[in-house]
Amino acid sequence: MEGDTWILAFEYPDLESAGPSYEQARDLIFAENPDASSFRIGLNALTLVVITGDGQLSDELHDRFRLICSDGSETQLPSPVATALIQRSREARTIGLSWERRRID
Repeated sequence: MEGDTWILAFEYPDLESAGPSYEQARDLIFAENPDASSFRIGLNALTLVVITGDGQLSDELHDRFRLICSDGSETQLPSPVATALIQRSREARTIGLSWERRRID
């Protein structure tokens, strides 16, 4: 990723089991106010919680996100998917959108 852009991704068996981790990651972002976004997505046969942001990710916040998502398995995203999520996150924060729900089939 470019500059201080960071991304964390965790794989889950299904959308339901990913829900609590996504919600806790979202709540942590609202509470701590880092320049970050969280996503719960289905990608092909995978269900993922993805957290992405700009700027330095502190060790403490990184550890907290990993603990929140410990029910999932940390994974790597294909580069085009990571790039698309980073772009979507930046666009939403630029216009002040704090929460978005969208289903893309």
